[in-house]
Amino acid sequence: MNTFRHPVVAVSHGAGPLWLLDDDSMNLGKNSPSAKNVAEIFSKIYSSDAQLPKRILFISAHWEARSTGLEISKSAAPEMFYDYSGFPPESYELVYGAKGDPTFAARVKELLAQSGITSNLVDRPFDHGTFVPMFLMRPQADIPIVTMSINDRMLDAKDHFALGRALAPLRDEDTLIITSGQATHNMYADWF
Repeated sequence: MNTFRHPVVAVSHGAGPLWLLDDDSMNLGKNSPSAKNVAEIFSKIYSSDAQLPKRILFISAHWEARSTGLEISKSAAPEMFYDYSGFPPESYELVYGAKGDPTFAARVKELLAQSGITSNLVDRPFDHGTFVPMFLMRPQADIPIVTMSINDRMLDAKDHFALGRALAPLRDEDTLIITSGQATHNMYADWF
């Protein structure tokens, strides 16, 4: 068992799939400083492969729960969800091949239930809030990922604190917790 206590990491997911593309016309492509910074995250946290987590719980800002509570993906082999439009054709051919972990998804649900937080197990593909940063941070796609939604209809600041407390034991269970998002996300206002 790994004795390394894994952190909680908050990362940007960039502007759609641009960080994965060759087009650097807006300085947002794969050679941009921001893409390179995200690509270095794993090497800054893990000095050796022996420290790598057994799994990742990834909370994507691009997955808003449709049901009451939070949603957790139980998919063993998540497909891709290209939740963007207007990008070059190659951006719809990207495949991040990490496996899911249904047993771990059930563990996450169990921890949430113990804290009185409602959640549901669902099948969910990887959205770009997950696969874009993961392509950069761990292109090998060799660590299973379970994704979890957000739900702004149910969580205030106190609830978010309780959620963090409920998930905290996972850090000592060989799990890296990653959240994705951006401080601002109005591409239309910025570029058009």
